[in-house]
Amino acid sequence: MSFRYALIAVSVLLSAGAMPQAAQASGDVYDVEVVVFKHARGEYFDSERWPSEPGFPSLESAIDFSDSSDDAVDIPRGYTQGSHVANQLSGIVDTLEKSSRYGVLSYQRWRQPGVSLEETHPIRIATAESFPPSTAESLPQFFATEGEIEEAQQALRVLDGTITIERSRFLHIHADLSYRAPVETYSVQGTGAQGEVNGSEKKQRLLQNPTENSYIQSFRLQQQRKTRSEEIQFLDHPLFGVIVLITPVEGG
Repeated sequence: MSFRYALIAVSVLLSAGAMPQAAQASGDVYDVEVVVFKHARGEYFDSERWPSEPGFPSLESAIDFSDSSDDAVDIPRGYTQGSHVANQLSGIVDTLEKSSRYGVLSYQRWRQPGVSLEETHPIRIATAESFPPSTAESLPQFFATEGEIEEAQQALRVLDGTITIERSRFLHIHADLSYRAPVETYSVQGTGAQGEVNGSEKKQRLLQNPTENSYIQSFRLQQQRKTRSEEIQFLDHPLFGVIVLITPVEGG
């Protein structure tokens, strides 16, 4: 199945998870739902020539609702999580979880004001699941910047990054997500589509207790999308995808 037909399959899943219509807003407050899922079989790995150094999303000033540490960014007024937030995508999540072709990486929902890009805050989207940290003595050899070294000393999350919602004339979605997966070296050897990735194996290899022929590869999704409230948006990548729904809050 080509990637194009995979997108059609996801669209069918979206239709299967039909949603009730929400009430119209009377204020600039929105419930945001974000589902990130992976193509569980990884059959589209060879569909593109992946950058050897895709970079990492910036987490500066990002709100992390799961971080209760002293160093956590203070959650600004108007940004909340809880049972009061719409969960209209729960049916889609259930459908994806029951499918053998997909796996849900994250389902997050929050409430926020509809404000400009200068005033809004990115929301961290990350999994608890992670790869083990690197050994400190090997880091300078495999990582180029201090930021990458610092990150590698911690557990690398399978999914990490941000979703930012802004409202100007229209609503806009800004997605910057990194999905990491173990890759077998034999799948990228030679001069095929993955030669560029294979050339950077020293930087992307499995970070701890590696098998002889495997390493960690990062895949980055950076997309912006104009949308309207109550309109499902699908941001696609050959290996994972993002479903976003923004619902106006009645009386917000």
